[in-house]
Amino acid sequence: MNKTATYTLITGANSGIGYATASNLVAQHKAVILVARNAEKLNMAREQLLLSYPMANILTEITDLGDSADIKQLFSSISQQKINLEGVVHCAGDMLEAPLMMSRDVQIDQQYQIHLKAALLLCQGASKLMLRKKCGSIVLVSSVVAEQGSSGQVVYASMKAAIKGLVTSLAQELGSYNIRVNALAPGVIATPLTAHFDDAKKQQLSQRTALKRLGEGEDIANVAAFLLSSQAAYITGQTIAVDGGLRL
Repeated sequence: MNKTATYTLITGANSGIGYATASNLVAQHKAVILVARNAEKLNMAREQLLLSYPMANILTEITDLGDSADIKQLFSSISQQKINLEGVVHCAGDMLEAPLMMSRDVQIDQQYQIHLKAALLLCQGASKLMLRKKCGSIVLVSSVVAEQGSSGQVVYASMKAAIKGLVTSLAQELGSYNIRVNALAPGVIATPLTAHFDDAKKQQLSQRTALKRLGEGEDIANVAAFLLSSQAAYITGQTIAVDGGLRL
């Protein structure tokens, strides 16, 4: 570990948008902390990145974001290692597809924990570390369904919609400390989260976008990397749609 380096923490980093974001940053010679709950998949992601970028500065932290104590332990570990944390991208999550009347309490609790409570605790832990340097950028991944809604995804959409309130309020709290907070609202992205969609559904969703295609993890990663960078130094409190014009 290079203690003089500035690190960006990425959740859900073993696949999908999280992995694409990690790859984007590593390609720019940025130091990253990959976070996921599956140790085997997390290590495979790290090894895959190192194959392409042998000199990359990549740390891993096995963390179950469904466990609040685990999230607090994550930041305790980062603090003990005296890591200079300047960026966070929260990509981890899963998508509950069920009518509200069929959604069980345990499923609602799980969606709340992974999408909203985890985001709150990640922001809390990260901002405490960023206050030391009075510099930082936090990027949370929301969803297009947070604003346009989606039948059969009421619970998921509700949790993602709450991210906007988190971002706009926390941006005001942390702005005077030069810590920026933003969110991305992806459309339908070709990741493991949507891998179960059949070809007909993918084609239908593609045709609903202005660009006539589904998004790729890299489409989201590019915007996340921009928001982390100094080029976005005057952008905070925003939820930016990256949906190929799905909402137009």
